[in-house]
Order: sequence, then C-alpha cells, then structure tokens
Amino acid sequence: MISKRILTKWIKHILVKENIPDSISALNFGFFFSTTPDQYMVYCTGSKQYDKDNDDWACDEDFTPSKKYFDPGKSFSSIDWRTYLTKMGELIKNVIYKNESLVPSSIKVITCGFDDGDLFVVWSRGRDKSEIARIEAPKW
Repeated sequence: MISKRILTKWIKHILVKENIPDSISALNFGFFFSTTPDQYMVYCTGSKQYDKDNDDWACDEDFTPSKKYFDPGKSFSSIDWRTYLTKMGELIKNVIYKNESLVPSSIKVITCGFDDGDLFVVWSRGRDKSEIARIEAPKW
C-alpha cells in the first residue's frame, strides 16, 4: 500500500520548499505508467495559465519542482488505470485539503490526471472539498 505519509511529505515539500513563483496559477499532478520500473508514477508541474475547457494548459510547464516525481511503489502496479486514477486522485485531493493552508496564494486550481487524458480538479481556491466532484475514471 502507498504510504500516505510519504505522499504528504512530497506534496508539502512542493508547496512549501520549492518557492513556487507568484506567476504560477495552477498545479497538475500527472500520472503515467513507466516500463522501468514497471509501475505507475506521479509528477507535478505548474503553469501560469489554467483553462477549464482545454486541458492542454498543463503542457505549459512554467514551473517544475526539483522533486518533480513521486514513486508510489509497486502497490498499485497491478490495478487498471481507471482504478489508479480514482485512488491516487482521491489520495492527492485529501492531502491537499488537509494542508490547504500551505497552498501558495497565487495557485487557483490543482488538477490530476493521466497524460493524454482528462484532468480532474482536486482543489480550487474558495471551494469546499464537498464542492469538488469525486474523481471517477470514465467507463467505456
């Protein structure tokens, strides 16, 4: 199982120690499957712009933390991507809301999602956790 403590430490490091520039208005926690090692990985980047109607904003890496990547270990490596998106997205959302006082004032929104997939809002300035929809991967 993924260590929520280690995930929290990584996210807090990004929010507090990385000196996110005031020009950054959005953070994205991206997911991808790595073949070496054979498991899912998480990364964080920031952008000066956010567009709720076009997820390509996350391709503008205006901020890249020194500890960009998080290795969740093999705990989720055997599950399908939809389950991973739901579980990791909810974990990140819960960590952010428990530590939202650490989110720099310039950040207006935090998202997560797989590369080449839809992004889901996990935190938005001025919105209560109950107002943020539960992350659920599309069912085809």
